[in-house]
Amino acid sequence: MFGRADIRFQFPAGAKKAFFVFLGVALMIAVLWYAVDYFHKEKSLPERVAQIVAGGRIDDCEKIHGRIDGVDYKTVCKNNVALKTALDNLDFGACGLLDGKLVTRESCEFEVLQKKISQKHSSTICDEVPSRLKKACLDRYWFEEAVVGGGPELCKKMVSEEAIGQCQKELLFVLAAQSPEKFSCTSFQKNLQSDCSLLKNILAAKLPDIAECGRLSSLDLKELCFYHLRQRTFP
Repeated sequence: MFGRADIRFQFPAGAKKAFFVFLGVALMIAVLWYAVDYFHKEKSLPERVAQIVAGGRIDDCEKIHGRIDGVDYKTVCKNNVALKTALDNLDFGACGLLDGKLVTRESCEFEVLQKKISQKHSSTICDEVPSRLKKACLDRYWFEEAVVGGGPELCKKMVSEEAIGQCQKELLFVLAAQSPEKFSCTSFQKNLQSDCSLLKNILAAKLPDIAECGRLSSLDLKELCFYHLRQRTFP
């Protein structure tokens, strides 16, 4: 009676070592490929979002999954498509598609208003906006007209005293920053004329002293002055 043959596969001399070296290298290549592929996908999120935004289809944002630095890129995608649609089509309705956190509906509507006003220099543009935005539209329209040459008198066309005062402050700063030597402080409200003279001197200086901004009596003008000079010093 024959015994059961003991058959075992024997590696040729030196082949066993070569096989395990090959296996180790293949495993390293697979791990490296996975890591590179994962890293590429994470880094390409902004590029993928940019492509979808350019296409303008908000539903395509559902394809985006991932976060970078804690930011959900699906939300970023939807916000950017909505904002682009709103500005390209001057569509206030598209502002309602924003998440309201990363980008607010109000900031979107303000940008659409600005663009509408810049394209049609007429107060009748405000008849074309939703009723809840009409006052803001008129206020912004008259401010823009004042800046391009109408002067502070146009601020008086605004409805409330608060809006008139804010318009004159903002206009005063814009004119002082653009060309402080080319306008008169007497055309502004009396309570702004002292600040006006001081602000003109501050901004006209070749080496302005940012501490001088603290001498302005208006808090709004102080903040604008500090911000502007910091930008000039540290652009």
